[in-house]
Amino acid sequence: MKLFLALLVSLVFAYGSGVPQPRQLGIKATDIASEETLAKLVEALKKFSQDGDTSGIFNLEMNSMTDELLGDLRQILIRQGMDPLDLEDETLQLLGIVGSMKLTNGWLQDLSTILRYEDIIVSYNSANKTITFLLPLSFRDLLFTYDYVTRVLLFSVSGDVNGKIENVHMDLTLTYDAINEFILTDINMKDSGKVTVKFTGNSLVDWCTNAMTAVVTTVLHPIIIKILQNNVESIGNEIVTEINKYINNYTDTL
Repeated sequence: MKLFLALLVSLVFAYGSGVPQPRQLGIKATDIASEETLAKLVEALKKFSQDGDTSGIFNLEMNSMTDELLGDLRQILIRQGMDPLDLEDETLQLLGIVGSMKLTNGWLQDLSTILRYEDIIVSYNSANKTITFLLPLSFRDLLFTYDYVTRVLLFSVSGDVNGKIENVHMDLTLTYDAINEFILTDINMKDSGKVTVKFTGNSLVDWCTNAMTAVVTTVLHPIIIKILQNNVESIGNEIVTEINKYINNYTDTL
């Protein structure tokens, strides 16, 4: 509910804050997991299609498989220029006073801190014969920075804003059945994290710093989280597509 309200506020007070289109990685399944791991996954899925409930097998394997995938993904994000990730310019209306803050040259760093924060949960649905994987993912620290120019009537100040978002948690849900293969069915933002900000610049005064801090934490924070969520969704769908291709190619050779 808090995240929804913050996003609603951002629509009211932010201008030019259209969330940019997420980047594509251009990867193959073998870029994110070893042949051994992928073959093990395919064999377990084949057993599922033959025998039904194999959630016990997956519960034993999914933590190590996911950790391997995330380890390779961290390196891919850096190589592909997604860590740091460019952020679009924003113009935000200050909260509580009449004025605006223009943000430029923004970037978001440490997407490559993505990790699994709890065990993968695997469940079997006997009614529709699907198996569901819930992947609890986290980003330890996300750093963002912008150049800013703030204007309040005849008063103007410029400098840098440096922020940190700690402990973002999101759950990804994947569903598998023998016909449709893997599908990314849900991304649930469990915790949008705690944000802290620091401003540099000349002529900073408390009342202006307070107003800028308020708009960054209330308006900019959910915008950045939405950008993060969109990129995670895009990357997740790309990985799922490539794993499905691998499964099809693997089974065609049997």
